[in-house]
Amino acid sequence: MMARRRKRNKKWAYWIVVLVLIAVAAGVGYKVWDGYFRDQNEETQADSIDKVEEPVKTPEDTEKPVEENNEVKEDEKEELPPSKPQYEGENPNTGKGITGVITYAGVNDGTLMVRVNIDQYLTGGNCELALLQEGALLYSEKVRVADSVATATCEGFNVAAAEIGSSGVINIRIMVTSGDKSGIIEGEVEL
Repeated sequence: MMARRRKRNKKWAYWIVVLVLIAVAAGVGYKVWDGYFRDQNEETQADSIDKVEEPVKTPEDTEKPVEENNEVKEDEKEELPPSKPQYEGENPNTGKGITGVITYAGVNDGTLMVRVNIDQYLTGGNCELALLQEGALLYSEKVRVADSVATATCEGFNVAAAEIGSSGVINIRIMVTSGDKSGIIEGEVEL
C-alpha cells in the first residue's frame, strides 16, 4: 500500500490574509472618519465660542430707567470743522462736455492696447482714436461707447504695432461723442 500523503490545506492562509486586509482597511477608514468629524466638531466649537451671548436681564434691570447725561460742559465743547459733502465738485453727468481718463496704454505681444474710462454715464456714442507723432496722424480707429453701471467706457482699441509704423513717444487723442455732448481725452505712450 502506498502511503497516502495528506494534502495541506492552504485555505487557512488565504483567510488569514483576507482578515488582515479587512482589519487594515477598517483601521484606515476609522482614522479618516475620526479626523473628518473631529475637524467638524472643532469648527462647531470655535463658532459657538465666537458667538457672544447677551447677559440675561433681571426684572430689576428692566424696571430701572437708564439715565443719560447729554449735557456738555462749556469747557468740553470742541470747535468742529464745518461739515463737507462726501464728494466735492459737480456731478459729471450734468456737465456740458465729456471727460475721462486713459486707464491703460501699452504694447502687449506686438499689439498696442488703449483702454479708456469715461466719467459720465452714456448709453451710446462713439470713441474715435487718433495716434499722432509730432502732429502727423499715424493711425485712426472708431469704436462704440459701452455703458457701465455708473460710468461708460470705449469698447477698447487693439492696434498692431506694425500698423502704426513708428516708434518713440506717440500722442493718443480720443474724441468721445454721445448725443449733443463731446469731449477729448488725451495721453501718450512710448513704442
